[in-house]
Amino acid sequence: MRIRFLILGSLASLCALALTSACSSSSDNGGGSGDCNSVATTACSKLQQCSPLAVKLSYGDEQTCVTRTAMSCTVGTTAPGASVTPAQFGACATAFSQVACKDLVSGNFAPAACTNKGSLANGKACGSSEQCQSGYCGASTSFCGTCGALGAAGATCTSGDGCESGLVCNSKGVCATPAAAGGSCTDMRDCAAGLVCTSGTCAQPVAAGGTCTGGDCDQLAGSFCNPQTKVCETIQTADNGQPCGVVNGGYVSCTAAGHCSIPQGQFRGTCQAHAADGASCDDTNGPTCLSPALCLNGKCTLPDPSSCK
Repeated sequence: MRIRFLILGSLASLCALALTSACSSSSDNGGGSGDCNSVATTACSKLQQCSPLAVKLSYGDEQTCVTRTAMSCTVGTTAPGASVTPAQFGACATAFSQVACKDLVSGNFAPAACTNKGSLANGKACGSSEQCQSGYCGASTSFCGTCGALGAAGATCTSGDGCESGLVCNSKGVCATPAAAGGSCTDMRDCAAGLVCTSGTCAQPVAAGGTCTGGDCDQLAGSFCNPQTKVCETIQTADNGQPCGVVNGGYVSCTAAGHCSIPQGQFRGTCQAHAADGASCDDTNGPTCLSPALCLNGKCTLPDPSSCK
C-alpha cells in the first residue's frame, strides 16, 4: 500500500493529493484502522496540519479531501493483482500521523509501512503500483503503465517515485541521493526535502517577507516570490467566478482544483470551477478535474486499473 502526496510544479496548484492504495470501501469516518476512509481521514488531516493552502487549492476543504482520497484508495482495492490487509492499513495510518511535513509533501515517507506489493510481474500492464510484484508501476501520462523495478542510484528516471527509497530523480534525470543544505544543485529536484535550490546551493526556504530571487520562498507555507518586489508573499485564494492571477500586485490562485482562465496577453482572469466526473475537461484551458479523476480523452475519468491491458 503506497500513499503519495504529489505536489504539482507551480504554486498556483500547490498540490494534488493522490492516495493510491489498495483498501476496501467503508462508511467509517475515521474511527476504524483498517479501511480506506480511516486512512484517507488520517492523510487529509495531516496535510491540513502541514499545509492548509494545499488542501484548499486541491480540494476546497478537508472533508472533500477525505472523500476523494478514499475514492482513490478504493480504486486500488479492485486493481487486478493487488491485495491488502487491515493490519497494513493501521500501520500506514500510524506512519502518516508521525511523518514530518517536509517529507510528506516531498513524497519521501514511511515506504515500508505504506507499500503493498501485488502479484503482477515486471513488464505487465498496470494502473497502480499496488498491482506489481516490484511495488512500482511506471505509469505514463495517460494513466496506464508497466510494472518494473525501482531505480537504484545512477539509474535513469523521469519522476521521483521511480527511484528507490531515499533517492530523488534529480535535474539530470538520474536517481541520486538528494543534496543536504550547502550542497550543490541545479534546481529543487537535487535537494533534500524541505530545501530549495538558490544560486546553485541547497538552502532553507525564505519565509514570507524575506527577499527572494525566484523559487526560493517557503512554498509549504504558501509563499511565492513577487516578480516585481522580489519579496516572498503569501499566495491568496479565490472561489469560482472571482478574479485570479495577478490581482492588486499579488498572486491569487483558485480553490478546489479550479482553473484560472486568463485572456491571452493579460495577467488577470476569472476562476473556473472544476468539471464534474464524466464531464468535459481541458487541462490547458480548463475546466480541470478534481483528483483522483484525470482528464482523459476530454472527459474527467476516474482511474480504472483493470482497463490497462
